[in-house]
Amino acid sequence: MCVVRSPAESNANQRPNCKDEEEEEEEVEVVVVEAVKEEEEEEEEEEEEVVVVVVVVVVVVVVVLVAVVVVVVVEEEEKEEVVVEVEVVVVLVVAERRRRKRRRRKRRRTGTITRITRARRTRRRTRRTNP
Repeated sequence: MCVVRSPAESNANQRPNCKDEEEEEEEVEVVVVEAVKEEEEEEEEEEEEVVVVVVVVVVVVVVVLVAVVVVVVVEEEEKEEVVVEVEVVVVLVVAERRRRKRRRRKRRRTGTITRITRARRTRRRTRRTNP
């Protein structure tokens, strides 16, 4: 295939105005190689973008998980504090009951309870009779 060249394009050696088929093939190969390189660069850029997006998503997921773990741990600590407070109150109530029982036993043995109940009865009777 011959391509007409202008006289300025022709070499000093006065080559014929036709391109060799080899030169055309080389130019086509160069164009194809450049196109392939551009496609590879675009693919690499897309892959880099995908990697960046994946990294961002992973970081966000990790941050959310850490936040959830922190919230759960804080709630568990608060629950433990409440449980400890309830246990302390229960222990105090039980101890107070024991003290009352001991005192009552002691009073029964010494006879103070019978005196107290007699006094209550007499008070009630006197209130009823004397308005």
